[in-house]
Amino acid sequence: MKHFAILLLLILLIVCVIGGFFLTLNRISVLEGSVERALVAFRLGAASSISDSRVVNDTSDAIPAATLEDEGTIPTAIIFNTLSSPLLKPRSNVAVIVEGVSRDSAGLLTVHLKVFTSEATSYSALNVGSIFELVDLSGLNQRVDRVLGSFDSMPPKKVVTGGVLFNTSPDTDTVILQLNTGEEIRHYEFDFEKHSYKEVVLG
Repeated sequence: MKHFAILLLLILLIVCVIGGFFLTLNRISVLEGSVERALVAFRLGAASSISDSRVVNDTSDAIPAATLEDEGTIPTAIIFNTLSSPLLKPRSNVAVIVEGVSRDSAGLLTVHLKVFTSEATSYSALNVGSIFELVDLSGLNQRVDRVLGSFDSMPPKKVVTGGVLFNTSPDTDTVILQLNTGEEIRHYEFDFEKHSYKEVVLG
């Protein structure tokens, strides 16, 4: 009986050690992902400051820089890579940064974007209207209503700023933004009452 108790204790100890090992590996993996995203943001920021390459459509479509500083804007750190549109070849990897999401009193929601074409060797295009959707859990997702900025002809090794617009109900406190990055679909919930956002898993 004594030997059985010792054996049982050893088995429990081994299970705890293995469980702790895998838990630690999981936390390290999450930390590595966060560090990698931070490094990408740092490198992209450095590249934009060196190249003096802020490109904005010189029309009413341009988003004033002050918009991102408004109290109604939720700043974000969402970064992803995707392939440029096949409309202009050769296709290249482009980096997309969602700088923030804002909504005015009428319910007009703006997703503020920066697109980096650091890997492109010629002009490229990106259909940003097909990347973003607002999730409707009870029906069809809402597509982009309007695109701001010149994403249909982006110079190589430049930074293009702009955004996408959605018309939403000002009475709704939260919205879920879907990102179709080409390799995966990601979802982010924005709470305009708490002025916060988080990544969520649907389905």
